Amino acid sequence: MITTARLLVAAAALSISSQFAGAVPVYLLTQNNSLVVMDSASPGAATAPVAITGLGSFDLVGIDIRTTVQTISPANPGVGTLWALGVDGANTRLFVINPDGAAATPVGPVLTGIDGSGSGDNGWFFGHNPGNDRFRLMNFINNYELDPNTLTFVTQTDLINFPNPNGSAFETASFGQSPRLFLMEQAPNDSLHSATNIATGNFAVVGDTGLSFSIGSGLDVAGNTMLFAATVGVANLYTINRTTGAATLIGAISGNPTVRALTIAPTSFPPKLPVTIRAKGPKVINTSAALVTIKGTAKSASGIRRVDFRVGKAKAKKAKGKTRWTARIPVSPGANQVTIRATGGNDVVSKPARVTIIRN
Repeated sequence: MITTARLLVAAAALSISSQFAGAVPVYLLTQNNSLVVMDSASPGAATAPVAITGLGSFDLVGIDIRTTVQTISPANPGVGTLWALGVDGANTRLFVINPDGAAATPVGPVLTGIDGSGSGDNGWFFGHNPGNDRFRLMNFINNYELDPNTLTFVTQTDLINFPNPNGSAFETASFGQSPRLFLMEQAPNDSLHSATNIATGNFAVVGDTGLSFSIGSGLDVAGNTMLFAATVGVANLYTINRTTGAATLIGAISGNPTVRALTIAPTSFPPKLPVTIRAKGPKVINTSAALVTIKGTAKSASGIRRVDFRVGKAKAKKAKGKTRWTARIPVSPGANQVTIRATGGNDVVSKPARVTIIRN
């Protein structure tokens, strides 16, 4: 059995002495639906492959850690969970894998309409975009964005130049930011590519890895670490320079497993972006009117989903506008305590802005 706690302790100890100071826990998916766990500093001590159970007739083509999540769907497996994409002919399905024992649990129904023709089991990219809490699915020229909260997908612009995406990853980011995507293309130059907006289908060459690897590989990024697993004679683990694309060998992976995908298990996760709100004008308003208008602003790098106000203990109401909002407040005789809060695109709720309205 794979024990995550044991792996994390080993990772912490090894990172002190390793020449690769950013040593991190790594999950490797093999060609026969098994899970291998290792520390990035010592791939020669990787665990033996453990068969992933609960897949039914589905074959896994990719894995990734979900590093951000919208709290709007608390019942959905969230931050830190290991997700996988399974394919069975024309059908695809999401799974969440428990690394301790490698048991897979289906998430939602079988999805239809995702075109996997021409890609085979190794020509897929499946990765979590932390900037918008969506999964990116790519194969051959097909380009999809999948929402794990609603289990729906949208088809986006075809990928240019008929790529062979063979391992891809998004940079670490908080929800609401725009991380860069990296992908490894086997043909023709075994090179690293990147995209700032893969929804357009466009990506650019970063540089050659200096390797000649067999199809079936894994790439992931966590913080300043980019790791690549591929078969170059034997299954090896490499670091990748994200500026030049050059690969540096860390070492051979114990047992020479057949590589299909790789993901880093981060020891920390991006912080949620803050949400702030401000009411313009005085904090205490004296008036004889029964209806008072308050205006203000709300800010967050994740965007603003809504602004709500409440008078005393009454039911909250929605203000008009988002980053610039207006609230029309009905007031009773005497003192009225008004509380206004903004909810960000990442579902973080701001600290309240407060205004007291005294109706004479």
